[in-house]
Amino acid sequence: MSKRIILDKNELHQKYVVEKLSQAKTAKYFNCSIDTVVRNLKDYGIKAHKQGAWCVSNRVELSEYQRNKLCGALLGDGSLIKCKNGINAQFTYVSKSKQHVEFVCKDFMEYSYKEGIKKYEYIDKRTKKQYLRYTFRTITDQGFTAEYYRWYKNGIKHIPEDLILNPLICLIWYIGDGSICNSFKNNSQCIKIATNCFDKNEQERILLPQLSDFGARLCKAGKNKSTNKYQYAIYIPKKKMEQFFEFIGECPFPDYKYKWDYKEKFYPSYEDYYEEWKKLYLNGMGYTHIARLYGADNTTVLKYLRKVGIYKRFEGYKQFYKEWEDMFISGMKYYDIAKKYNCCSQTVLHHLRQVNLF
Repeated sequence: MSKRIILDKNELHQKYVVEKLSQAKTAKYFNCSIDTVVRNLKDYGIKAHKQGAWCVSNRVELSEYQRNKLCGALLGDGSLIKCKNGINAQFTYVSKSKQHVEFVCKDFMEYSYKEGIKKYEYIDKRTKKQYLRYTFRTITDQGFTAEYYRWYKNGIKHIPEDLILNPLICLIWYIGDGSICNSFKNNSQCIKIATNCFDKNEQERILLPQLSDFGARLCKAGKNKSTNKYQYAIYIPKKKMEQFFEFIGECPFPDYKYKWDYKEKFYPSYEDYYEEWKKLYLNGMGYTHIARLYGADNTTVLKYLRKVGIYKRFEGYKQFYKEWEDMFISGMKYYDIAKKYNCCSQTVLHHLRQVNLF
């Protein structure tokens, strides 16, 4: 059990009451925690300072444009942070692109906290690589606190029931959490907006109805490791991509223009070669060899062969095992056997070891 720290009453009175130091500065003077200072003040019956006018005054009055930008940021990578014992909240934003942070936060610069946009580097524990990030934060203020209680419940971000999407909100949102996904299955592309942190029911109730003109739908996006529950993201199909980009407008800075770069067909079509593939396969060529010959993906060739009903699963080299054993016993090297049967030398070696011949 830790020993209770008792501060000198007269010295505490001098620093906190007479010199009017804050609890944090008083704790620093005594080289102890703020909780220790608070507990000693209570024990000695010393009243805590009244909150200064700056704590409760509203210095931040957000315009409609700023509020729309804030909503778009909070749907994506933005956060409103309120400390456990704090009075007010502050807005923070982070991105790998300085242009991105500048665009989102330039209208909040008048409320910037000290350094404005700050650059920092960190090492990711998973990849062991060093990454660069840019971050921005505002002062704490009642103006952000009001938005905090609108967006957060028990410290967890939620979608406000009264949120109404518009082009600016969707633009900021897409820049932060949107991307173009390649669909190999449909030889096409689609838009994905990562909404994994939000509740599925909230997305269905608040977001999807407002994105119905773009054919938006929810799809599973993996499981949350801590809760073991599925998370969901919003997808917009290829046929509605152009309409969505017209709605939000062009990318406002160069760094993320690639997020607007979509194509009618991003993946080459091999329809003209289907008959050739069929003949080659029926003549004995494997589907992987055909894929290499035409610069196609193995799955693309295999999918076609299955579709036309001519693909036969390779049964392996079991029929040759006895011959391999006899050849090896007669003195032939395992790699020469593999060369003769046009297979991997490890395949032959593995079988010989299985039957205790090697």
